Amino acid sequence: MAVKTYKIARISPLLAATLYALVVGSLGVLTSLLQIVKGTYYYLTSPGIQTPYPKFLGAVSLDGVVSVMFGAIVGWIIGLVVSLVYNWWVKFTGGIKIDLDDLN
Repeated sequence: MAVKTYKIARISPLLAATLYALVVGSLGVLTSLLQIVKGTYYYLTSPGIQTPYPKFLGAVSLDGVVSVMFGAIVGWIIGLVVSLVYNWWVKFTGGIKIDLDDLN
């Protein structure tokens, strides 16, 4: 019986960068939602806040949006660097070989 192998010889830099940006951006969205919930809880439980709630919520939301954007940009850069390093490494090693029969 023939052994099925799969060889990863090259990673597309733009694809890897997009995937990293998607993952980091998604985590940034979850973090910003957590910031909004946490900020609302702090606003409701603290009696000394003089700022109106829409202004307070707008500031927290703007902080979340900026952190999502920067997170996606940083994730894109990390994905690009990782794929370029992997593609450089493949020139010397020939890539990663995966035995598909072991996965079953």
